Amino acid sequence: MATMNAADQQQRLEALISSISHPDLWRPVEEVEQVLTTGSIEGTGDPNTKDFLLVDVSGKEILDLGCNVGYYTYLALKRGAKHVVGEDIIPESLEIARILGEKHNCPGAEFREGSFFTRNGAQHEMVFFIDIIGNNSVREGRAVDQFDAAVRAVGKELIISVRPVFVPERHLAGLKGAPPLEQIWEELRETYGGEYCRGDHFYFLEWAHDRLGPGWKVNPLPDDENMAYSIRKQIFHIVRKDG
Repeated sequence: MATMNAADQQQRLEALISSISHPDLWRPVEEVEQVLTTGSIEGTGDPNTKDFLLVDVSGKEILDLGCNVGYYTYLALKRGAKHVVGEDIIPESLEIARILGEKHNCPGAEFREGSFFTRNGAQHEMVFFIDIIGNNSVREGRAVDQFDAAVRAVGKELIISVRPVFVPERHLAGLKGAPPLEQIWEELRETYGGEYCRGDHFYFLEWAHDRLGPGWKVNPLPDDENMAYSIRKQIFHIVRKDG
């Protein structure tokens, strides 16, 4: 796409933003611009961003899976990443991300269309998989394929946001189209294994840790072992030990 002047950029941005809606546009463009103009997260609404800032991205080659309009892509570049490739299945989101980078003169980002379910690309030193695994995907079992897809792309480090522990009655039963609570428990046990369903809790992070196997280390951010048993979504830094 040829470089546009400022007026054309703004006009195109507004047209694109009005053409898509949540959840396809899950990150407010204003928050991406806040990062691009100041390098600061002040005024951004994601509670996980503060923990994300604990990640050392300096000089790294990064793949941002499900990048949307480039929030974490540009935040990583502003914090010293060498190069970030953002992948998403929504072409309008990717175009918004490219325009924002041009508008604010932020080199080092590459955006391309692609699905993490079907990608056959090379592994990357560091992979972001943030705000992808949510309540619906866990309940419906899609989180298994999502998690596996993220891990396949990892050369050394995975930065992922997940809710370590679910209370199905609270987090899953009220979702649109959800079956009765008893059936939800049956499906969780069938999909993930009964050993991760104890009391009234489903221990998703334990499942993920066991699925990774002994060649990986899972570190909560911040480094507090209690975070691994939180019912709040957290950022985790997963490292391949033999990478």
